Amino acid sequence: MYCQPTPYSILNDPDDGEDVFETIIPDTEAYYSEKRAALWARFHDTGLGNADKTYWERAMHYRYEEISEKYDIKFRVFAEYKARLALASKVDLSDGSMESNSLNKVYDPPESQLGPTDTAENYLADQNKTEFSQKTYGGLEPETVREYMDAVSNPAESFAREFDKLFYWGL
Repeated sequence: MYCQPTPYSILNDPDDGEDVFETIIPDTEAYYSEKRAALWARFHDTGLGNADKTYWERAMHYRYEEISEKYDIKFRVFAEYKARLALASKVDLSDGSMESNSLNKVYDPPESQLGPTDTAENYLADQNKTEFSQKTYGGLEPETVREYMDAVSNPAESFAREFDKLFYWGL
């Protein structure tokens, strides 16, 4: 009986011992560790999609080249989002927000002609500063949380799914 090799079986093979995902995604790539971890999580014991490992690695590498730029952006945005979220004291579940500042200045210049060194700022009589802040919420808190969670998904899972067709899913 023949068993299709898996990334895990190749890694643990005493004659090979290769991490196939290191071969496909070199250390010079952006977010290489996150990308490899996503592939290991999804495909560790899933059979390679072709018995010829060299051919399969080449196909995986070409697929990676097709999608790498798109996922570099997604991983970067997600990392920036997580960093911003870590600095926040709480999660903001509002749908939208608006902030406004206004400054009203009242001047009281003399009735005579202003001199060459006089400016209106010299005669500032009063000023009022108004600040306004508003947030809107579109639904019940559980609905908002669900929408929030769906909108802010980790790109690792969708990255790994891009390679599904290159693996053997038989029993």
